[in-house]
Amino acid sequence: MKFATSGLLLISLFAASTFAQQEGDASVDSTSQNDLAEPNAQDGEYDNDDVVQKRDVRGRGRLGGRGYFNNGRYWYWDSQPDVVFINRLRYRPTYYYGQRFQYLYLYVPNFKYSWDRDIVFRRRWNRDAAFRRTWFGRVNYSKWRRN
Repeated sequence: MKFATSGLLLISLFAASTFAQQEGDASVDSTSQNDLAEPNAQDGEYDNDDVVQKRDVRGRGRLGGRGYFNNGRYWYWDSQPDVVFINRLRYRPTYYYGQRFQYLYLYVPNFKYSWDRDIVFRRRWNRDAAFRRTWFGRVNYSKWRRN
């Protein structure tokens, strides 16, 4: 009887953890998850595979590229988001879309509100590249100062 009870307990714990992973919403406390990423060859997006962000002496992201200055800093759309920013998120995205997610979360009205409160919104961001592009399309960075 002890074996059957232990087995059922293990199966239920496994099922619960599998269900929790399917939600795709990692809490801030889950530091074992990888926080940053490499570009996806398809869209230049980032998934969570790499923890280290390397910058060169000019402050460019590891992938280089042009930076756009706004809100007191340069934004590199093809570089990884700031580790400090990611560690403060309650729900971490599957795709950071370079530094785009960070910019949207910090500066685009309703994005942070929707991300923090709406699981359907988070699921769409995590699963739908067109949804991500539509949100970022609201950012008019063409007139920002470049480096």
